[in-house]
Amino acid sequence: MVHEGPNVQAMEARGISTALGSLNRLIRALNDMKERAKNLLQWSLLRQSQLMERMLFLHQPTLADYLRNYYDNRNGVAESYAYGTQKAKNINLKQFTETIRFLEEQDVRTPEQLTEKIQELDIQLKVVSQRLNQQLSALRSINSNLYAIKEYVETRPVYLELKNKYFGREKFKEEHKKELSGYHRSERILKENLDPSGKIPEGQWKREAASLSEEIAALRKEDKRIHTMLRKYEGIKNHVEASLMAEEGEGVSLLETNKREQSTETKEVVRTMKPKKKHHGMEL
Repeated sequence: MVHEGPNVQAMEARGISTALGSLNRLIRALNDMKERAKNLLQWSLLRQSQLMERMLFLHQPTLADYLRNYYDNRNGVAESYAYGTQKAKNINLKQFTETIRFLEEQDVRTPEQLTEKIQELDIQLKVVSQRLNQQLSALRSINSNLYAIKEYVETRPVYLELKNKYFGREKFKEEHKKELSGYHRSERILKENLDPSGKIPEGQWKREAASLSEEIAALRKEDKRIHTMLRKYEGIKNHVEASLMAEEGEGVSLLETNKREQSTETKEVVRTMKPKKKHHGMEL
């Protein structure tokens, strides 16, 4: 801004345009434009940074990208086969499709989600295994009590016979050593596990054994399910790591791995391509 004297200010106040007044109006307009341009530039830089972060996030490699690279490398190895190239590629395509479908069903799309899922399943497996061991131990204890009842009933007559003997006791004891040992063992177990009323709770033990057997069967089923899921996720994790190794210039180990994985398939293809021997006479 330039200094306006009292005369210029008085003329401007009366509506008379002056050179200095016009110059100051132009300067004010330019300053206003400059401030708006500065604010616009700051906004655009901020938005640009946010947009760049968003673009980087959107373009992060997914599990599908890593798996696609992995199976592309496998197909590259298949190209070196003397036989079975197309069959190997078909198998790779089938495995890739099934793996992608599985990941979509589980809503697992990124390596981070894959790691979280493996950790989650590992925790579940530990809980199920601990519970399974506890219930198996409880069932063994109850079955031991039930077996003690059976053994007690079977061996008690021998014990009573010995008790009523007056002659030949030592010979009888030696001849029935096994039965008498079973009687005393079963009697001790049953006495240690009587109910508060002093009776053998056989019915309760049978109900508990049946309930434990059902729970153990369910826990084993869950244990099998978790193990199956873990094997699938671990396989996917290995494929992703192999893809990363290939990207980092360690593709030789990936090729060797692929060759080992597909060697059996190749041998099968070669075997099926061998000409069949002609047989003369009756076929059995």
